[in-house]
Amino acid sequence: MTSPIKQFVLKPIVFSAALFTVLTIPLAWFGSRPLNIQVQEEPVFDGKLM
Repeated sequence: MTSPIKQFVLKPIVFSAALFTVLTIPLAWFGSRPLNIQVQEEPVFDGKLM
């Protein structure tokens, strides 16, 4: 049986950490260089990540 702590605390913490890691990869990859993100030919972000 799964304890309530594992179900309601550990899973969200692991999920949040994984999401944070995925979302910060572009910053680590590109550094502070200019960045232009387009989705289906429409500009979504045009600027510099700091």
